[in-house]
Amino acid sequence: MTPAPRGPRRLRPARWWWDAIALTRPTLLIPLWTMHILGAVQAGGGFDRAWIPPSRFVAISLAHTLLMAAAYIVNQLSDIDTDASNAKLFLIADGLVSRRMVALELAALTAASVAVLVVGRVVSVPVMALFAVSAALGVAYSAPPARLKARPVLDVLANAVGYGCVALAVGWVSVRPLTGAAVTLSATYALCVAATFMFTTIPDIQGDAAAGARTSGVALGAGAAAWCGVLLLTAALAAAMIQRQWLALPAVALALPLYVRSAARIRRAGRDVALTRVTQLVILALSVAAAVVWPWYVVLLAVVIGWARWYYRVSFGVRYP
Repeated sequence: MTPAPRGPRRLRPARWWWDAIALTRPTLLIPLWTMHILGAVQAGGGFDRAWIPPSRFVAISLAHTLLMAAAYIVNQLSDIDTDASNAKLFLIADGLVSRRMVALELAALTAASVAVLVVGRVVSVPVMALFAVSAALGVAYSAPPARLKARPVLDVLANAVGYGCVALAVGWVSVRPLTGAAVTLSATYALCVAATFMFTTIPDIQGDAAAGARTSGVALGAGAAAWCGVLLLTAALAAAMIQRQWLALPAVALALPLYVRSAARIRRAGRDVALTRVTQLVILALSVAAAVVWPWYVVLLAVVIGWARWYYRVSFGVRYP
């Protein structure tokens, strides 16, 4: 996101509910949906035919989406200082939405998640266990005393497990019972998420350090963090080859050279003007892979990204994502 000056909005959207949607951070839901789809498709036995989301998948994925949207709001509440330092997200950090609205939305999202599970008749022990792990990770990642996001290594692990393992398993369990195969296959995706996360910490190093958040990026420094990301993505490529992950393999292979180039630039010059785009590449490529088996996913991606660009341009005069 291009930094924006502190202070009032440059323009304002037509209605308050645009703010309510923005609080859920829709673009961060994209990797969640991508993992849901990839998990469900793999549980279904392959990629040789067009995939149609079953009703059970729709209900479980929607419920998990609502739960994670609530977790993102908790994250923003906990990150007011660092978001302000890094000129990110604006809404809560700049006091543009009321605490009452935030509390009501948080409660509504959590209640809606439970309601979808019940109404959709998809409540089961594995589903509830996965949702409980997601909720616990979401709180532990953002809120004290654990605040994993401010603990080097643990911040990477929390993201890798939350997206690469749990989200993939949520998609899997919507199609068939959870087995050890789901855990094994999640290794490739967990490493992809870990590599991506390492790169996302780099632009925020200065602001995080100023706010007292010792992330992996702060602990390692930009250069070392970038090369750690390269090593993690290399491990993801190896895992994809060993596990014959034919959708993940081209996505990782495409991203790895650009990660190496970006890490070399950061090591040499301390920065890379293309860092944001490089960071987004792995998830984008995996999302394209998901769209190969479910072409309608392209429409959903276009709507979310298009809306986010409109909202942040109109509200704050910045280009995002």
